[in-house]
Amino acid sequence: MKKNRSLIFLFLSVLLLTSIYLILQKKRDQTKIDFQVDFRIKDVTRIASIHMMDKSGAEIQLTKRPDFWILNDSFRVQKEQIDLLLNTLERMKVKYVPPRAAVPAILKDLAVNGYKVELFGSKNENFKTFYIGGVTSDERGTYGIVANDDYPYVLHIPSWEGSLRPRFVKPLNDWRDRYFIRTDTKQLKNVSIKYPLQQAQSFKLTKKGNKWVIERSHYPETDSNQQANHNLISAYLLELERVGCEAYLQNPALKAKLENQTPYAIISIQETSKQTFVEIYSILQADGSVDPERMHAIINKQELILAQTRILSKILRPYQYFSAQ
Repeated sequence: MKKNRSLIFLFLSVLLLTSIYLILQKKRDQTKIDFQVDFRIKDVTRIASIHMMDKSGAEIQLTKRPDFWILNDSFRVQKEQIDLLLNTLERMKVKYVPPRAAVPAILKDLAVNGYKVELFGSKNENFKTFYIGGVTSDERGTYGIVANDDYPYVLHIPSWEGSLRPRFVKPLNDWRDRYFIRTDTKQLKNVSIKYPLQQAQSFKLTKKGNKWVIERSHYPETDSNQQANHNLISAYLLELERVGCEAYLQNPALKAKLENQTPYAIISIQETSKQTFVEIYSILQADGSVDPERMHAIINKQELILAQTRILSKILRPYQYFSAQ
């Protein structure tokens, strides 16, 4: 009897140890396989375009040009944003493999909130596609899954804590370059600023040969074609190379309201290959006073922006500024 009990105990012990071994071996094999999945891009210079899309079909397409990136074939991409995205693609990696018990809930979240990311090379070849999901409960990792795979992973950037999702998912205008005026001084032909309520301050700068001349727009007979102060005009043109805004506004009602008002200033910049037209409006506060810090502007009769007065003041110069000796 004792012998039978010993045999049974031995059998159960062997069975238990074998089961434990198989389970641990399976986990080791699974972990080994899963950690071989590499989300990061070791050489981000091979990326020629990035296509991203949410479940509603809203798409962000970033395309590399020689010196900058283009958003949806229309707008220049903000350098800081594309640099952050490329840095993320280069550094992110698998932090750990979620337990199988958690997989159904993670897959459900990815099915609802998964953000598709496709990477293409210079020949328009798709060399990597994955989905970015939500953040883990401790907010130190982000769920992700490779296209055509059925097992999710938790991603992170070593030595950094937080969600990776905001680096991929953001409104279209957040990707855009903040400079609403970009000029090439070598291509400039003329610049004019009209002040409808202070017309004596209006002027037009015109390049004639290697010199710039100034014309007082409202009183051209007074000093038409007077040569401008060279140092002042050079400094002014440098300010026109980059003029940034605080935000792009999606507010058709406000835009329509402004279009029925008299602008504070109207800027026209003529280059060899393009023209930029900007109408600037003061912002009235609740007490009727003018906001001293910000102004609205409409670019090329199309886009409404919010800009800081301290930035605009560098280009909103009066006629007298250029005639100073």
